[in-house]
Amino acid sequence: MKTASTHRPVIARECQPVLLKVCAFTVLMAVAGSAPAAPRTPLPPWPETTLHIWQFDEPYEAGYGRKTERAVVVDPSVWVESWSGYALNRQGYRVRPVALPMVTTDRWIVAPETGCVRFWFKPDWNSASTKLGQGPGQYGRLVELSAEDKKTPLVWWSLYVSADGSTVYASSQGADGPVDCLKADVQWYADDWHLIAFSYSPKQTWLHIDGQLAAVGEGVPDVPVMLAGQTKLTVGSDAEGSGIANGQFEELCTFSDLLDLWGFDFYYTGVSAVAAKGPVTEAEIQAQKLQLAALREQQARGLLSGGGTFELDSLHESIPGVYYLEIAAVGTNAYITLLGGRTNESYNLLFSPQLPATEWATLEIGTMGQTNFTRAMTNDVGFFRVEVGNDWDGDGVYNWIDADPSNAGVGALTVTIQSPAHGTTVY
Repeated sequence: MKTASTHRPVIARECQPVLLKVCAFTVLMAVAGSAPAAPRTPLPPWPETTLHIWQFDEPYEAGYGRKTERAVVVDPSVWVESWSGYALNRQGYRVRPVALPMVTTDRWIVAPETGCVRFWFKPDWNSASTKLGQGPGQYGRLVELSAEDKKTPLVWWSLYVSADGSTVYASSQGADGPVDCLKADVQWYADDWHLIAFSYSPKQTWLHIDGQLAAVGEGVPDVPVMLAGQTKLTVGSDAEGSGIANGQFEELCTFSDLLDLWGFDFYYTGVSAVAAKGPVTEAEIQAQKLQLAALREQQARGLLSGGGTFELDSLHESIPGVYYLEIAAVGTNAYITLLGGRTNESYNLLFSPQLPATEWATLEIGTMGQTNFTRAMTNDVGFFRVEVGNDWDGDGVYNWIDADPSNAGVGALTVTIQSPAHGTTVY
């Protein structure tokens, strides 16, 4: 390892919304609030094995399910509305540190020897290399692992951005003081989200940015078990609340092993488009209000004339499994068509008289490939939903490979090739 250069602060101080088209006799979807920006519904966790997921959604969770309209007080110096609930906000020259303990009484939160820390970061500044700004103006910590040691924290390793915002460094505690492990040049613009993953081991370190390998370097020391209880992973600053990154953090995950393409490239590809949206804007909220007003007007005209249809795109992103429907009401029947249904899947038609739904009642279990349903209109206001019903008999075998989907005693379909004997090999 080489000794840390003068850029380095002294270490010793250191888990798809879809569209719904509705017609007469169906009034759809609640509209978001009237704040200048609102948090989007938090994303579900990516399907992978993690030590810990920190989504920074404490304000969202505090307000979820409230029966009154009393607002949740959000400290803007800690949280800010984001594309997945709330994000951690780190701005200024000094903040109250926020950190994860390395270990609790029953499990590791941060791997002590070999592991990975992955998170999204959005700078409030431009890299100097973009000729639009001068970076965070200080050595901004992204994440830093340190232990309490009398008055001075002992830093095991630190991932941070240079003062001009053009380089990301990883440094660690060496035998003779701080040393650099790796570095990667970056060209970041304010308000763009980037996925950062720092993987570490005693022999080597890796830095992935936006799903791509950006740098490989030397290893970092493992944390002694006797000091694990005093060690914390601080996000967006050092353990003393200085060295601020001046940006926002989202969806921080820790892992007990090195990640593969699923955790780097595929995850970035799957989430980056949502991250680019940011929080719900005032323009979106106003557009939703206009849509809802137009819907009510069309509904009133339709009911007065004894018929007619109207349409509205879904304004509610928090209901999973809602498919693109076309509903026509004729007389006392509703004719429901699932658009884009697959022939090798079955679908269930659900109903709720209100949103948010306390329970979705199953109106009909469709046959294989059925995309049309006819239901008597027993309610003048209600909400239809179609979901995949892949396993009619509940035996754990999908319908398309179940020899008899209506009989739980009949298992998966099997194919035997009798001629030629035992089949053949295809190259």
